[in-house]
Amino acid sequence: MLLEAEAITGRQAHNGREHVVVTANFCAAAYEHTSNRCLEPQLHQHTIIFNATQDAATGKNYAVEFGEFANQSRYLTAVYWDTLSAELQAIGAQVEIDEHGAPQIVALKEYEESFSRRTKEIEDLIERIEELAGTKLSDRECKSITLASRGFRVEDFERVWERNKAELDGLKTLDPEKAEGARRKILDRFTAIVRNCSQDDLVQISAAEVEALQQGLLTNEQKARGLAFVASLSPRAKTVDRSRDIEADITFAIEHLFANQSVVKEYDLWKEILLHAQGKNVDIAQMKAAVRAHPGLVFGQGNEVGPADTWRAAIGCLSWHRKMAPATC
Repeated sequence: MLLEAEAITGRQAHNGREHVVVTANFCAAAYEHTSNRCLEPQLHQHTIIFNATQDAATGKNYAVEFGEFANQSRYLTAVYWDTLSAELQAIGAQVEIDEHGAPQIVALKEYEESFSRRTKEIEDLIERIEELAGTKLSDRECKSITLASRGFRVEDFERVWERNKAELDGLKTLDPEKAEGARRKILDRFTAIVRNCSQDDLVQISAAEVEALQQGLLTNEQKARGLAFVASLSPRAKTVDRSRDIEADITFAIEHLFANQSVVKEYDLWKEILLHAQGKNVDIAQMKAAVRAHPGLVFGQGNEVGPADTWRAAIGCLSWHRKMAPATC
């Protein structure tokens, strides 16, 4: 995934023709964490990409155009999930795909409720606001409140909730589109309340203490099943190479994407292929080459791709109109 992210790294273009000049290099630091902010088990990585990239043609350093990472974030996520799923299956873990398309270890699903306090807090908080406001919050509004609630203290929030409920009640009369300014003002005020009820200072704790807290949430039976599962894994096993067996996945992605669209970005097609092929540890270069060589696709400017049948139909329609034009003038 990091290799793919580096490959799309670029700087802003200033030539009046292109938006981005690809540099394909960055400097980054990667960190692995085993717990979330609530000290629940959550293995994940953080990669900090420094805002500098070197242009190969000039040798000069430029600021990174991070918009490309945002545009292709779903594709990069699909690359990550495919590799992760393949590695899990290689060591003997049974994997299933959740509603978001992410791989989940079946044997550990029973622990999900014990270690999902943070998720539950966020969902309850968003649900409260939406119920009171009588409207659905946008993704941006949910994200803002989620970030403000890090280290959230439910008890403190309960004490100030009633005092500020009347202010939030004003959301019910505001149209999300026509009164965006007023709506934003009220939600900003509420976000500040959430932030004031959240802990923003760091608490020193050891890895052993974190593990003890986590183990304390499990029953003896759960601990025993967890240990048995770990013992059943084969950490030295090699990933089965099915990376090139993706013809059916490409066919599915094309049929799925172009059922309601005539043009998409090429990386959105790659994403659909990877999601359908998840766990095959797809050879990315081979996948891209197979897509480019596919007879059912045509490629345009700006990394756009569409179905060849639609293109031929459009060309045929244009040709017909050109033939008929003199007769109808």
